[in-house]
Amino acid sequence: MSSFVDHYQVLGLSAQAEDVVIVAAYRALASRYHPDKFSGPDAELAHRRMAHINAAYAVLSDPAQRQAFDAQVAQADDVLARAYAAEEAWACQQAQALAQRLEREQAEREEQARAKSQREQTAVLESDWKTAVKLYPDLAALREQLSRSDAGLALSFVRGMLTSGEFDIRQALADTLEKRYYQKTFGNNPQVLALARELARLRLPKATDALKSYLSLTGSAADPKLLVAHIEREFNLTTLRGTTHDDGDQESVLREQVRARRIARLQRDVAKFRNEAEARDLAQAMGYEVSDIANGPFRPRSVEVANRSNGEVVAKLADAPRFIEWVVTTLCRA
Repeated sequence: MSSFVDHYQVLGLSAQAEDVVIVAAYRALASRYHPDKFSGPDAELAHRRMAHINAAYAVLSDPAQRQAFDAQVAQADDVLARAYAAEEAWACQQAQALAQRLEREQAEREEQARAKSQREQTAVLESDWKTAVKLYPDLAALREQLSRSDAGLALSFVRGMLTSGEFDIRQALADTLEKRYYQKTFGNNPQVLALARELARLRLPKATDALKSYLSLTGSAADPKLLVAHIEREFNLTTLRGTTHDDGDQESVLREQVRARRIARLQRDVAKFRNEAEARDLAQAMGYEVSDIANGPFRPRSVEVANRSNGEVVAKLADAPRFIEWVVTTLCRA
């Protein structure tokens, strides 16, 4: 394929040059590069140059040929402009993709930094909490009571106690946080609140989630009797309530039965599947606190297990697999 030659450029002219200017330019170049007049050492170069000059003049001196050439130039300029536009669009897309990738990487780094900071803060928080529990043992029971309702509620209680240092009002704070949580989550109806508290005591999270779902759907228009009756039927609460005990402490019996069934299920599942989350649940259900200890960015986190009643550390495990093995060998009984 022959390459495009700009005849205007050969004669050193603009595309708007008049005919007389074209003639003058041709004569000036011909007087310089014509083989009979060229005085330079490279005659072959002068011959090729003169051939280009003659070709350019032949086109531009003829009105019809010049008009056709001008159309060809315009078409070439349009193709070139489109090529430049496409290249610019491609470069813009590449730049946008790169910017998005850099933004994602920055967001990931920031999230990792936040997660690391949160883990470190949690480790410090749990360490301080263990010290507080040694001085005020009933703090562990209050935290456990709140955790049955909501894990975030229990964490708020821990943070509030440690940041304020107002340990003399620990019972009042726990009661206030719990009351506000139940009213905000379940409303003010006494029947619904009583059911929600019962579900928390029995550790029935699926039933609690179902209650929340029904309330979010119906709002304050819900019939409390109908709602309570529905939850009771769906999760067989009537059977649990029918259990009696010689001491008359029905609630304690129900609580212990649910706890025993949950521990038995967790022991079976942990021994079979060795899942870390279930291992943590089993340890906590059996009266232990499980804490992660940060060991730097390039070392796995270690796990510390303490007795909830007195804060005594009973095991320090180098990583999660060793923690799971400790739970299996220590807490999973046939």
